[in-house]
Amino acid sequence: MSLVETNPYNLTKVPQYGFAAVDNGVRQTFGITDNDDRRIDAGIMYCMGLLTDRGNTIVTWFELNNECANKLPQISDNVIADHVAAFFKSGQLVGFSTTQSIALASHYKAEKDIYNYVRGE
Repeated sequence: MSLVETNPYNLTKVPQYGFAAVDNGVRQTFGITDNDDRRIDAGIMYCMGLLTDRGNTIVTWFELNNECANKLPQISDNVIADHVAAFFKSGQLVGFSTTQSIALASHYKAEKDIYNYVRGE
């Protein structure tokens, strides 16, 4: 089974395909329903990308949740929160409870590396 057959949202890593292209057409070919975990996960990461592409490396939970509500309107806040929590556990996202903020793990690592460099570590 190919990567695309396993998860058609892998196509979003190819420059010609974005989340919308896969979500609005390709996924139906593979029987991906609105509430499929692969779709929800891809949608969350897509929303994180949209929010961080604006220049911030950290976003609030409220910003992410609102963006997800726009891109995944049929998915409840609780389901989104559960998937975000799974991303925390897997290390793909980093959460900051005191500010209710979230960062992509790659952005967190880059910021931490810059901080350590400036401190001479």
